[in-house]
Amino acid sequence: MVEISEQEYKHLKENEERLNQIVENSVEWIWEVDTKGIYTFTNRIVENILGYSPEELVGKKHFYDFFLPDERDELKKTAFGIFKNKQSFRKFRNKNLRKDGRIVVLETSGTPVLNEKGGLLGYRGADADITELEVNEIRLKASEEKYKYIFENSLDLLITIDLMGNIKDLNSMAVKLFGFDRKEEVIGRNVREFLTLRDIPIALKSLALDFAGAISPSGDFEVKNKKGDIMIIDFAAGSVPIFEAGKKIGVMICGRDVSERKKAEQELKKKMQELEDFQSVAVDRELKMVQLEKEIDGLLKELGRPTRYDNI
Repeated sequence: MVEISEQEYKHLKENEERLNQIVENSVEWIWEVDTKGIYTFTNRIVENILGYSPEELVGKKHFYDFFLPDERDELKKTAFGIFKNKQSFRKFRNKNLRKDGRIVVLETSGTPVLNEKGGLLGYRGADADITELEVNEIRLKASEEKYKYIFENSLDLLITIDLMGNIKDLNSMAVKLFGFDRKEEVIGRNVREFLTLRDIPIALKSLALDFAGAISPSGDFEVKNKKGDIMIIDFAAGSVPIFEAGKKIGVMICGRDVSERKKAEQELKKKMQELEDFQSVAVDRELKMVQLEKEIDGLLKELGRPTRYDNI
């Protein structure tokens, strides 16, 4: 038997007390289980997480007793497979039933406890309650799916551009308008490639305003498709900033193909001009006819004959 001094014993007791304080004040659920999965130790934070006191768990409950019924067998099989191989594990996500029937999501990490000969005595580990994180992840995923649906099915052209003017993403309408089959054919290319020389300086100035956080004005731009045909795209004022890790990495711009509308406006303008020209000619002709009728009536009057038009 190894003897230790009173000073060493005091030091060990202090360390033990310090460790106990850390365990009991931890925000994580600290636990130990034997080879059968029965709890041999747990700190009191388990009451906040599962609603059970340590006394209700130690020597009475298995770790898998709290798994959801429809997941229990599979998770139990996975866990004991790890036990068999004496493996450590980290962030094993699992759903558990609280005492009040509510579901909590835990992230479990553990390491094997071995005897001097390497035999397994059990496991020691910790659980973190990530229920709120799980809910936020589900909400985020739903939000991303909603955004993706709106983005892809919008009748407007939507393009995301990085700070260098390179296209990072575009929706189905944009792919169609540009005349491509797949968005991958467009992603990575610079917006300059799709603008006419006339509109490149104006477009770059608008993008600079967007990147700076100002609101660029709306306007019509000449945009070239894959075949080189010119379309007129009416881009909305401003843009939607895109952030990554809190840093602005680009913007999303929105536009609508108004080529047919512009063509119709030009045709209407042309027709209106033709109508105005015709009206001008007709009015001029009418005035000349009135003047001629006046002259004829004047001559007939001088000859003592009855007037024909009665314009005098």
